[in-house]
Amino acid sequence: MKASAWEFRHRALLNGAVFLAGFTVGSVRPGAVAARLAGMPGSPASAATVRTVCIAATLVLLLAAGIRTWGTAYLGAPVVFSSGVHTDALVADGPYRYVRNPLYLGTLLLGAGLGVLAGPWGWAIIVLGLALVQHRLVAREEALLDARLGEPVRAYRARVARWLPGLRPRLPAGGADPDWKAAWKAEAPMWCFAAAMASVAATLSLRPFQVLVIVGVVLLVVSHRRGAQPARPGG
Repeated sequence: MKASAWEFRHRALLNGAVFLAGFTVGSVRPGAVAARLAGMPGSPASAATVRTVCIAATLVLLLAAGIRTWGTAYLGAPVVFSSGVHTDALVADGPYRYVRNPLYLGTLLLGAGLGVLAGPWGWAIIVLGLALVQHRLVAREEALLDARLGEPVRAYRARVARWLPGLRPRLPAGGADPDWKAAWKAEAPMWCFAAAMASVAATLSLRPFQVLVIVGVVLLVVSHRRGAQPARPGG
């Protein structure tokens, strides 16, 4: 059940399609899930309930952004947004000592956070849809890494879980030098999405949310377009 080369190359498009489906089915409003949680389906939730749900969602999004930034700092932004799978080396440092797929885990958390504005059904579509897409992408990466690198990859998989992060590192530090500057720049869209949800919690309005999400999407498109470009000779 692994992704095709086309799916991997267009993974950002697939993730976007999942979000679009969820928000189309759901109700894009701050109280969509809050009302349900408060036991008042179909009725407006109190401002306090809405704000509480949005604050919780903001924390999830901050965690998502933090995990992805940490992972990108070690894996490298060009690899993260590349259109193909890189199998020349196994990265097992930074967050990869705790969980095998921190970037995909961050994407799942992104869906769980932003999805609260899509209503219960929309949230379920987003989370389950993203889980399916990420699972297929991971299966492709692991199959290609296993074929190329063999035993080191299998040994790594035996010690580090695919999705559930360990409370302690499961491998010793490898001494890699993370590129934090490039990581912050590359993962700026994730921080925009977290700021967007924080704006809903602060204002109970979707207007600043929509502006920040648009900015985040534009930055994400730019990052993926850069990653899709072939590397220049010597660079």
